[in-house]
Amino acid sequence: FEEWYLARFERKRRASVMNAFVTRYRPKPDEAELKKHIDGANVDGSVILALPTDEPFEGGHLKVWDGRPTVLHEYAMAPGDCIFLDARVWHQGCAITSGARYALVLFLRLRK
Repeated sequence: FEEWYLARFERKRRASVMNAFVTRYRPKPDEAELKKHIDGANVDGSVILALPTDEPFEGGHLKVWDGRPTVLHEYAMAPGDCIFLDARVWHQGCAITSGARYALVLFLRLRK
């Protein structure tokens, strides 16, 4: 993340993990997706790593809105895929239609 941040913003920062957790998506009410959002006010960036699963899933891609004007990017996020997100980037975990999808999420804090 530090190298990505330096290349993007031309500012060197040290990253530390503020919070780490695993999310699970299943085709059930309130578990199939994560609505469009930005991460918390104290989060400087985040890392999402798609984890392997014993239950293959369908759907569940990641949407990311970036830039001015806003541009939508969509990623399938297969197990092993990883994405870095800047603090104020809108993103959404789209609904899965079958199986189960897991992701490791790291919330990062940057320091000089």
